[in-house]
Amino acid sequence: MIGKTAEFYFKSAMKHLTRNEVASAIEELHKGLVIQPDHLLCRFNHGAIMFKLGLMLQAKHDFELLASNGKNNKEHYVFFNLALT
Repeated sequence: MIGKTAEFYFKSAMKHLTRNEVASAIEELHKGLVIQPDHLLCRFNHGAIMFKLGLMLQAKHDFELLASNGKNNKEHYVFFNLALT
C-alpha cells in the first residue's frame, strides 16, 4: 500500500468494473477510502455500486457524506443520487 493513492485505487476499481468484477471493484474503492475518506470519485462510485446492488442505506450514507462535504456543493449529481436513495 506504500505510495498508492486513493486515485490509484479508484482507477483500479474502474478497470475491475469494465470486466464486471464488482466485488473486486468494491474492495479497491474501500482501499481508496481508507486512504482518503472524502475522495469524490471513490465515494461516489461506491455509492453508485451500492445503489445498483439494492443496498440503499449504504448508498445513502456515501451520498450524504459527499453532500455534507463543502467541497462538493457544486457537484449536482451527488445531490441527485442522494435524492434517489
